[in-house]
Amino acid sequence: MRQPRTLLSNPPHKPRRAVARLCDLGSTLAQYCQGECGMRACRIFALTGLLLVFAIDGARANDADSAAAVAELKKLYIEFQLFKNDPEFHAVGYGRCCEYYQWMKNVDALRGGNARDFLSLFGILPSELIALGREYYNGRGNGETAQHFESLINWSNAPSREGSVVKNANPKANDVIGVWIYMPSSTWKQTIAIKQTNGKLVQVDRFHDGSSRQQELVELTPRRGQTRRFRPNPKSPYGEYLAILIDGRLALYDSAGLIGTATQK
Repeated sequence: MRQPRTLLSNPPHKPRRAVARLCDLGSTLAQYCQGECGMRACRIFALTGLLLVFAIDGARANDADSAAAVAELKKLYIEFQLFKNDPEFHAVGYGRCCEYYQWMKNVDALRGGNARDFLSLFGILPSELIALGREYYNGRGNGETAQHFESLINWSNAPSREGSVVKNANPKANDVIGVWIYMPSSTWKQTIAIKQTNGKLVQVDRFHDGSSRQQELVELTPRRGQTRRFRPNPKSPYGEYLAILIDGRLALYDSAGLIGTATQK
């Protein structure tokens, strides 16, 4: 088992300084070596400078690709946090039948990225994130291997699980975003409405016994498979939030994972 790693840093590129020094050296040689020799020296150093610029441009492109890959791995790790304790995931794992297979394929597609960047900027490799998921669906989420992988993650660079707050584009609008029916059992029925009233997002719950509840919401950036996402304002101590799924259902989550889904009314 690998030991925790220290953060690495990439040396900054200094293309302009390097090219300038080559040009200065070429000019100096040309002054002391006239005629064909001087022109040959100028050509050689001009060509060398161009090759150096092309090489640096290629390195910068690779850096951009690597940064995008690390950002994608972080996003996939946050998705994993939302379903790692889900009983459905524990039952089906990475089976081709279910959505977790596609998640695993998305992680696997990052294997060709720069291993050093994955380790220094996040802490684990794509293959290790897949292995971490396997530990959870095999019932070993609290085991030594899973805890070791999670301990390697560099939380100073890890993204927030919550995501960014979405700014209200039309704060004066009054609108019903949706109404759903949540029936986790035959004896429980709850109507959930999400509305925008006087510039505020609110959740209005009506229960089967006639009681009701209202709370303010804050909109967050949606995750994969979601069109909109909300959390209570102030935050719930249990990490609760709501997400409107692509198929129109409303998913209810807390810090342990999916609680259930409500059908659109």
